Amino acid sequence: MDQTINNSGPREKISEIKTLILSAGFMYLLFLLYFIFVLKFDLFRSDVYQYWKESYNWRAPFSTWWVPGYSLLVALVRGLTFNLFPPLVIMWFISGISYVIAVVIVYKIIIMFNLKYAIQIALVFAVFPFVGLTESVNPRADITTTALLLLSLFFFEKKQWLAFTLASALCLITHKATWFFIPPLSLFAFFQDRKSRMIIPFSVIPLFAWMICGAVYYNDIFWFMHYGISKLIKSSSSIPVLDGLIGPFFSGSLPKMIKGFLVFLTFLSAIFSLIYSYRMHFRVGIILAISIIMMAISLNRYEIWAVVRFSKIMVVPLAFVLQNIPLKIKMNSNSRWALIILLFILTNISFGYYMANSQ
Repeated sequence: MDQTINNSGPREKISEIKTLILSAGFMYLLFLLYFIFVLKFDLFRSDVYQYWKESYNWRAPFSTWWVPGYSLLVALVRGLTFNLFPPLVIMWFISGISYVIAVVIVYKIIIMFNLKYAIQIALVFAVFPFVGLTESVNPRADITTTALLLLSLFFFEKKQWLAFTLASALCLITHKATWFFIPPLSLFAFFQDRKSRMIIPFSVIPLFAWMICGAVYYNDIFWFMHYGISKLIKSSSSIPVLDGLIGPFFSGSLPKMIKGFLVFLTFLSAIFSLIYSYRMHFRVGIILAISIIMMAISLNRYEIWAVVRFSKIMVVPLAFVLQNIPLKIKMNSNSRWALIILLFILTNISFGYYMANSQ
Protein backbone atom coordinates (compact mmCIF):
# COMPACT_ATOMS: atom_id res chain seq x y z
CA MET A 1 0.00 0.00 0.00
CA ASP A 2 1.45 3.35 -1.00
CA GLN A 3 1.37 6.34 1.26
CA THR A 4 -0.88 9.03 -0.21
CA ILE A 5 -2.15 12.42 0.76
CA ASN A 6 -5.27 13.70 -0.92
CA ASN A 7 -8.42 15.62 -0.20
CA SER A 8 -10.78 12.64 -0.20
CA GLY A 9 -10.21 11.63 3.40
CA PRO A 10 -11.20 13.21 6.70
CA ARG A 11 -11.16 16.98 6.95
CA GLU A 12 -10.01 19.21 9.76
CA LYS A 13 -12.83 20.56 11.87
CA ILE A 14 -12.48 23.79 13.81
CA SER A 15 -14.78 22.38 16.48
CA GLU A 16 -12.48 19.38 16.98
CA ILE A 17 -9.40 21.59 17.18
CA LYS A 18 -11.13 23.75 19.81
CA THR A 19 -12.08 20.60 21.73
CA LEU A 20 -8.48 19.41 21.61
CA ILE A 21 -7.10 22.74 22.79
CA LEU A 22 -9.54 22.85 25.72
CA SER A 23 -9.02 19.15 26.57
CA ALA A 24 -5.22 19.36 26.40
CA GLY A 25 -5.14 22.57 28.42
CA PHE A 26 -7.47 21.12 31.05
CA MET A 27 -5.48 17.88 31.38
CA TYR A 28 -2.21 19.78 31.62
CA LEU A 29 -3.57 22.05 34.34
CA LEU A 30 -5.17 19.17 36.24
CA PHE A 31 -1.98 17.11 36.16
CA LEU A 32 0.04 20.13 37.22
CA LEU A 33 -2.23 20.53 40.25
CA TYR A 34 -1.75 16.80 40.96
CA PHE A 35 2.02 17.31 41.06
CA ILE A 36 1.81 20.45 43.22
CA PHE A 37 -0.94 19.69 45.74
CA VAL A 38 -1.23 15.89 45.85
CA LEU A 39 2.33 14.75 45.30
CA LYS A 40 3.84 17.99 46.67
CA PHE A 41 6.66 17.41 44.19
CA ASP A 42 9.09 20.31 43.83
CA LEU A 43 9.96 20.21 40.13
CA PHE A 44 12.50 23.02 40.42
CA ARG A 45 15.40 20.61 40.63
CA SER A 46 17.79 18.60 38.49
CA ASP A 47 17.34 19.40 34.76
CA VAL A 48 14.67 22.04 35.35
CA TYR A 49 16.90 23.97 37.74
CA GLN A 50 19.88 23.65 35.39
CA TYR A 51 17.87 24.95 32.42
CA TRP A 52 16.83 27.97 34.49
CA LYS A 53 20.41 28.52 35.56
CA GLU A 54 21.63 28.24 31.96
CA SER A 55 19.05 30.80 30.86
CA TYR A 56 21.11 33.46 32.66
CA ASN A 57 24.14 32.52 30.54
CA TRP A 58 22.49 33.70 27.33
CA ARG A 59 25.52 35.81 26.41
CA ALA A 60 27.71 32.68 26.39
CA PRO A 61 25.32 29.70 26.13
CA PHE A 62 27.98 27.03 25.88
CA SER A 63 26.93 24.27 28.24
CA THR A 64 28.90 21.08 27.73
CA TRP A 65 25.71 19.05 28.27
CA TRP A 66 22.75 20.98 26.85
CA VAL A 67 22.25 22.60 23.50
CA PRO A 68 21.09 26.21 24.03
CA GLY A 69 17.64 26.45 22.43
CA TYR A 70 15.41 25.79 25.42
CA SER A 71 17.38 27.84 27.93
CA LEU A 72 17.43 30.75 25.45
CA LEU A 73 13.65 30.45 25.08
CA VAL A 74 13.32 30.57 28.86
CA ALA A 75 15.53 33.66 28.92
CA LEU A 76 13.40 35.28 26.20
CA VAL A 77 10.10 34.65 28.00
CA ARG A 78 11.59 35.85 31.29
CA GLY A 79 12.72 39.05 29.57
CA LEU A 80 9.39 39.63 27.84
CA THR A 81 7.57 39.26 31.17
CA PHE A 82 10.06 41.61 32.91
CA ASN A 83 11.18 38.87 35.28
CA LEU A 84 7.92 39.24 37.22
CA PHE A 85 7.14 35.54 37.59
CA PRO A 86 8.81 32.68 39.46
CA PRO A 87 10.96 30.25 37.44
CA LEU A 88 8.45 27.40 37.41
CA VAL A 89 5.58 29.64 36.28
CA ILE A 90 7.61 30.76 33.26
CA MET A 91 8.69 27.23 32.42
CA TRP A 92 5.21 25.77 32.93
CA PHE A 93 3.84 28.43 30.59
CA ILE A 94 6.32 27.39 27.89
CA SER A 95 5.67 23.68 28.42
CA GLY A 96 1.90 24.11 28.54
CA ILE A 97 1.80 26.05 25.27
CA SER A 98 4.13 23.50 23.67
CA TYR A 99 1.96 20.63 24.91
CA VAL A 100 -1.22 22.07 23.39
CA ILE A 101 0.57 22.84 20.10
CA ALA A 102 1.97 19.30 19.93
CA VAL A 103 -1.48 17.74 20.47
CA VAL A 104 -3.02 19.89 17.73
CA ILE A 105 -0.19 19.11 15.29
CA VAL A 106 -0.69 15.37 15.86
CA TYR A 107 -4.35 15.85 14.96
CA LYS A 108 -3.37 17.73 11.78
CA ILE A 109 -0.85 15.04 10.80
CA ILE A 110 -3.39 12.26 11.27
CA ILE A 111 -5.87 14.16 9.09
CA MET A 112 -3.12 14.79 6.53
CA PHE A 113 -2.59 11.03 6.15
CA ASN A 114 -6.32 10.44 5.67
CA LEU A 115 -6.58 8.39 8.84
CA LYS A 116 -9.68 7.96 10.96
CA TYR A 117 -10.07 8.81 14.65
CA ALA A 118 -7.84 11.91 14.46
CA ILE A 119 -9.12 13.49 17.65
CA GLN A 120 -8.90 10.21 19.58
CA ILE A 121 -5.33 9.58 18.41
CA ALA A 122 -4.33 13.14 19.33
CA LEU A 123 -5.73 12.52 22.82
CA VAL A 124 -3.81 9.23 23.01
CA PHE A 125 -0.67 11.24 22.25
CA ALA A 126 -1.63 13.73 24.94
CA VAL A 127 -1.83 10.99 27.60
CA PHE A 128 0.76 8.66 26.09
CA PRO A 129 1.61 5.90 28.59
CA PHE A 130 3.80 7.04 31.50
CA VAL A 131 5.26 10.12 29.77
CA GLY A 132 2.50 11.98 27.92
CA LEU A 133 1.54 14.13 30.91
CA THR A 134 4.42 13.61 33.32
CA GLU A 135 7.12 14.72 30.88
CA SER A 136 5.03 17.71 29.82
CA VAL A 137 4.28 19.01 33.31
CA ASN A 138 7.94 18.42 34.21
CA PRO A 139 9.07 21.61 32.45
CA ARG A 140 12.32 20.63 30.84
CA ALA A 141 12.92 20.72 27.09
CA ASP A 142 11.12 17.52 26.09
CA ILE A 143 7.65 18.73 25.16
CA THR A 144 8.92 21.89 23.45
CA THR A 145 11.28 19.71 21.44
CA THR A 146 8.49 17.26 20.61
CA ALA A 147 6.28 20.11 19.34
CA LEU A 148 9.10 21.31 17.08
CA LEU A 149 9.76 17.78 15.86
CA LEU A 150 6.09 17.30 15.00
CA LEU A 151 6.13 20.60 13.11
CA SER A 152 9.16 19.32 11.19
CA LEU A 153 7.24 16.16 10.28
CA PHE A 154 4.22 18.18 9.22
CA PHE A 155 6.25 20.47 6.94
CA PHE A 156 8.28 17.51 5.66
CA GLU A 157 5.16 15.76 4.44
CA LYS A 158 3.75 19.01 3.05
CA LYS A 159 7.07 19.59 1.22
CA GLN A 160 7.23 23.10 2.63
CA TRP A 161 11.00 23.10 2.74
CA LEU A 162 11.64 26.56 4.12
CA ALA A 163 9.33 25.92 7.06
CA PHE A 164 10.82 22.43 7.48
CA THR A 165 14.33 23.89 7.54
CA LEU A 166 13.42 26.47 10.18
CA ALA A 167 11.67 23.91 12.39
CA SER A 168 14.55 21.44 11.97
CA ALA A 169 17.14 24.09 12.82
CA LEU A 170 15.26 24.86 16.04
CA CYS A 171 15.00 21.15 16.84
CA LEU A 172 18.73 20.61 16.52
CA ILE A 173 19.57 23.38 19.00
CA THR A 174 16.77 22.52 21.46
CA HIS A 175 17.49 18.88 22.32
CA LYS A 176 20.19 16.36 21.35
CA ALA A 177 17.54 13.65 20.95
CA THR A 178 16.51 15.30 17.68
CA TRP A 179 19.94 14.47 16.27
CA PHE A 180 18.50 10.98 15.79
CA PHE A 181 15.42 12.28 13.93
CA ILE A 182 16.30 15.35 11.89
CA PRO A 183 19.30 14.00 9.90
CA PRO A 184 17.38 11.04 8.37
CA LEU A 185 14.40 13.27 7.62
CA SER A 186 16.66 15.85 5.98
CA LEU A 187 18.63 13.27 4.01
CA PHE A 188 15.46 11.64 2.73
CA ALA A 189 14.09 15.00 1.60
CA PHE A 190 17.42 16.01 0.06
CA PHE A 191 17.65 12.93 -2.14
CA GLN A 192 13.94 12.63 -2.96
CA ASP A 193 13.04 16.23 -3.83
CA ARG A 194 15.33 18.51 -5.80
CA LYS A 195 13.51 21.60 -4.57
CA SER A 196 14.69 20.86 -1.03
CA ARG A 197 18.40 20.78 -1.86
CA MET A 198 18.96 24.51 -1.92
CA ILE A 199 17.44 25.16 1.50
CA ILE A 200 17.63 22.09 3.77
CA PRO A 201 21.43 22.27 4.36
CA PHE A 202 20.85 25.59 6.11
CA SER A 203 19.12 23.74 8.97
CA VAL A 204 22.49 22.81 10.49
CA ILE A 205 23.92 26.34 10.43
CA PRO A 206 22.68 27.42 13.90
CA LEU A 207 24.00 24.20 15.47
CA PHE A 208 27.37 24.42 13.69
CA ALA A 209 27.67 28.13 14.51
CA TRP A 210 27.05 27.36 18.18
CA MET A 211 29.65 24.57 18.14
CA ILE A 212 32.23 26.81 16.45
CA CYS A 213 31.65 29.65 18.90
CA GLY A 214 31.92 27.16 21.76
CA ALA A 215 35.20 25.86 20.36
CA VAL A 216 36.55 29.42 20.42
CA TYR A 217 35.15 29.98 23.91
CA TYR A 218 36.77 26.84 25.35
CA ASN A 219 39.73 26.76 22.97
CA ASP A 220 38.83 23.14 22.24
CA ILE A 221 37.38 22.03 18.91
CA PHE A 222 35.84 18.92 20.52
CA TRP A 223 34.52 20.77 23.58
CA PHE A 224 30.98 19.45 23.30
CA MET A 225 31.79 15.91 22.22
CA HIS A 226 34.04 14.98 25.15
CA TYR A 227 31.29 15.11 27.76
CA GLY A 228 28.40 14.17 25.51
CA ILE A 229 29.88 10.90 24.25
CA SER A 230 31.04 9.76 27.68
CA LYS A 231 27.69 10.46 29.35
CA LEU A 232 25.30 9.55 26.55
CA ILE A 233 26.75 6.68 24.58
CA LYS A 234 29.73 5.18 26.40
CA SER A 235 28.74 2.00 28.22
CA SER A 236 28.39 2.53 31.96
CA SER A 237 28.90 -1.14 32.80
CA SER A 238 30.85 -4.22 31.76
CA ILE A 239 28.40 -4.70 28.87
CA PRO A 240 30.28 -3.25 25.87
CA VAL A 241 27.28 -2.81 23.56
CA LEU A 242 23.52 -2.32 23.99
CA ASP A 243 24.10 -1.14 27.54
CA GLY A 244 20.86 0.82 27.52
CA LEU A 245 18.72 -2.07 26.32
CA ILE A 246 20.34 -4.85 28.35
CA GLY A 247 21.92 -3.07 31.31
CA PRO A 248 18.76 -2.27 33.32
CA PHE A 249 17.92 -5.99 33.59
CA PHE A 250 21.23 -6.55 35.43
CA SER A 251 20.94 -3.52 37.68
CA GLY A 252 19.46 -5.39 40.63
CA SER A 253 16.86 -2.64 41.02
CA LEU A 254 13.20 -3.53 40.40
CA PRO A 255 12.19 0.01 39.29
CA LYS A 256 15.11 0.10 36.84
CA MET A 257 14.21 -3.33 35.50
CA ILE A 258 10.59 -2.23 34.99
CA LYS A 259 11.78 0.90 33.16
CA GLY A 260 14.12 -1.32 31.14
CA PHE A 261 11.17 -3.52 30.21
CA LEU A 262 9.23 -0.45 29.01
CA VAL A 263 12.23 0.64 26.95
CA PHE A 264 12.43 -2.82 25.41
CA LEU A 265 8.71 -2.76 24.57
CA THR A 266 9.26 0.60 22.89
CA PHE A 267 12.15 -0.89 20.93
CA LEU A 268 9.98 -3.81 19.80
CA SER A 269 7.13 -1.47 18.80
CA ALA A 270 9.60 0.51 16.69
CA ILE A 271 10.73 -2.69 14.94
CA PHE A 272 7.07 -3.61 14.33
CA SER A 273 6.41 -0.14 12.94
CA LEU A 274 9.51 -0.30 10.75
CA ILE A 275 8.54 -3.64 9.20
CA TYR A 276 5.00 -2.65 8.37
CA SER A 277 5.88 0.92 7.36
CA TYR A 278 8.39 -0.51 4.90
CA ARG A 279 5.79 -2.88 3.48
CA MET A 280 3.33 0.00 3.12
CA HIS A 281 5.95 2.42 1.74
CA PHE A 282 5.19 4.81 4.59
CA ARG A 283 8.33 6.90 4.67
CA VAL A 284 7.56 8.87 7.84
CA GLY A 285 7.00 5.60 9.70
CA ILE A 286 10.28 4.19 8.39
CA ILE A 287 12.24 7.25 9.43
CA LEU A 288 10.71 7.56 12.91
CA ALA A 289 11.10 3.85 13.62
CA ILE A 290 14.75 3.89 12.56
CA SER A 291 15.35 6.94 14.76
CA ILE A 292 13.88 5.26 17.85
CA ILE A 293 15.78 2.04 17.15
CA MET A 294 19.06 3.97 16.79
CA MET A 295 18.40 5.76 20.09
CA ALA A 296 17.74 2.45 21.84
CA ILE A 297 20.90 0.90 20.44
CA SER A 298 23.14 3.92 21.11
CA LEU A 299 22.25 5.30 24.55
CA ASN A 300 23.64 3.86 27.75
CA ARG A 301 21.54 2.74 30.71
CA TYR A 302 21.60 6.17 32.39
CA GLU A 303 20.13 7.97 29.37
CA ILE A 304 18.03 5.18 27.82
CA TRP A 305 14.75 6.48 29.30
CA ALA A 306 14.89 9.19 26.61
CA VAL A 307 13.74 6.46 24.20
CA VAL A 308 10.42 6.24 26.05
CA ARG A 309 10.18 10.01 26.60
CA PHE A 310 10.34 10.65 22.86
CA SER A 311 8.48 7.51 21.77
CA LYS A 312 5.11 9.28 21.95
CA ILE A 313 5.84 10.61 18.48
CA MET A 314 5.40 6.99 17.34
CA VAL A 315 1.63 7.40 17.60
CA VAL A 316 1.79 8.67 14.00
CA PRO A 317 3.31 5.58 12.31
CA LEU A 318 1.52 3.18 14.65
CA ALA A 319 -1.83 4.80 13.83
CA PHE A 320 -1.06 4.49 10.13
CA VAL A 321 0.02 0.86 10.38
CA LEU A 322 -2.79 -0.28 12.65
CA GLN A 323 -5.42 1.30 10.41
CA ASN A 324 -4.03 -0.42 7.36
CA ILE A 325 -3.68 -3.98 8.61
CA PRO A 326 -6.65 -6.29 9.30
CA LEU A 327 -7.66 -6.14 12.95
CA LYS A 328 -10.40 -8.16 14.60
CA ILE A 329 -10.87 -5.44 17.22
CA LYS A 330 -12.90 -2.54 15.86
CA MET A 331 -12.14 0.91 17.25
CA ASN A 332 -15.32 2.68 16.21
CA SER A 333 -16.63 2.67 19.76
CA ASN A 334 -16.20 5.83 21.82
CA SER A 335 -16.31 3.76 25.00
CA ARG A 336 -13.24 1.78 23.90
CA TRP A 337 -11.32 4.96 23.18
CA ALA A 338 -12.40 6.38 26.53
CA LEU A 339 -11.17 3.25 28.30
CA ILE A 340 -7.79 3.42 26.52
CA ILE A 341 -7.36 7.09 27.37
CA LEU A 342 -8.35 6.47 30.99
CA LEU A 343 -5.85 3.61 31.33
CA PHE A 344 -3.12 5.78 29.83
CA ILE A 345 -3.95 8.59 32.27
CA LEU A 346 -3.60 6.10 35.12
CA THR A 347 -0.12 5.13 33.92
CA ASN A 348 0.84 8.81 34.03
CA ILE A 349 -0.59 9.18 37.52
CA SER A 350 1.37 6.14 38.71
CA PHE A 351 4.60 7.27 37.05
CA GLY A 352 4.16 10.75 38.52
CA TYR A 353 3.89 9.12 41.95
CA TYR A 354 7.07 7.16 41.22
CA MET A 355 8.88 10.34 40.17
CA ALA A 356 7.86 12.16 43.33
CA ASN A 357 8.85 9.31 45.64
CA SER A 358 12.07 8.10 44.05
CA GLN A 359 14.10 11.30 44.43
